[in-house]
Amino acid sequence: MGQILVMKYENEINQIGSDSIATFTMNVLEKANDAVAELDSPDNTCAVVSVVDKLLSMFNTTDHGRDVFLSAAILHDIYQYCQDSQGEWVYNELHPLIVRERSKEFKDALDQEEYDGIMDLVEGHHGMASVNPKFIPRHDFENGMIGIEWALAMAVVIATEDNE
Repeated sequence: MGQILVMKYENEINQIGSDSIATFTMNVLEKANDAVAELDSPDNTCAVVSVVDKLLSMFNTTDHGRDVFLSAAILHDIYQYCQDSQGEWVYNELHPLIVRERSKEFKDALDQEEYDGIMDLVEGHHGMASVNPKFIPRHDFENGMIGIEWALAMAVVIATEDNE
């Protein structure tokens, strides 16, 4: 399981400077079902990683912060499809919440802040359309302010629109 996903995102994983975050990302991918590699748009996750990296460079993000974002960008959609009772692959709208549960066995490779950062970004990557309001990235729209956590949500929208 997951070997195709690791190969598919090898270039993106190699952009992660932290060995522990890169290894964590590979371990999570290896646990996922390789069928997702065929179901997902082959270029969407790669495009999300590229866009989020460009956005982070504008924010002058630290290398460590960048690594957390890159891991989240790679992992954000790995469970977006699941098999229904007939064995058919269907879109799972709760997929942002599944990554944390399925990655718990690997979290000891990271410190708690890194793990929570990656998981919070994955869970908030739908922005205001998040499946759970708790995971909507920080924002103060009345004053025109958003947190850097929005970089992944923005990258998903930009990359998806560019691939359509």
